[in-house]
Amino acid sequence: MLREKLAELLTEQEQLLGRIGAQRTNMKQLPQMVDIVSTMDRVPEYQKKLQWIKNSMQRTQTMVDQLKKQSLSMQAQVQKDVVKAAEKKKAERRQDEQMKAKVVVSSK
Repeated sequence: MLREKLAELLTEQEQLLGRIGAQRTNMKQLPQMVDIVSTMDRVPEYQKKLQWIKNSMQRTQTMVDQLKKQSLSMQAQVQKDVVKAAEKKKAERRQDEQMKAKVVVSSK
């Protein structure tokens, strides 16, 4: 009984191997397989290009971040300069008014 079962399994295994071999042969004969194989052969090339694009995008993002920092710093400096110029004008006007007041007082 055990020998019969083993023989049956061996026969079944041989049939399966035969079917797998036939499927492989059929797959190789498909016209699309040539395209698939050529595309799959180029996968490493595509991976390298993708990595290059990814690295390039990271470098670009780093540069953008640096430029944003510089821009914010320059905006802050411009605002400080505007405030400083306004204060200077205000101080000059005050000084002019004081000078005018002295001239008016001394002419009386």
